[in-house]
Amino acid sequence: MSLLLTWTLYALIATGFLVALFAWAVRTGQFADQDRARYLALSASGGGPEGRDEHEAHPEPWQQR
Repeated sequence: MSLLLTWTLYALIATGFLVALFAWAVRTGQFADQDRARYLALSASGGGPEGRDEHEAHPEPWQQR
């Protein structure tokens, strides 16, 4: 019985933490830009549909001025 109570308490604490994390994400606008998010998996640089080249976004160290 003690083991069941321990796991139940653990599940409740984890659920509360995840709900708090989700509430924080919604409040801070983490899900606000859904139009850009749909293109992130398709872009090499993760820059969205504007098509930035990966090398322009992250130049090599010897190319930096």
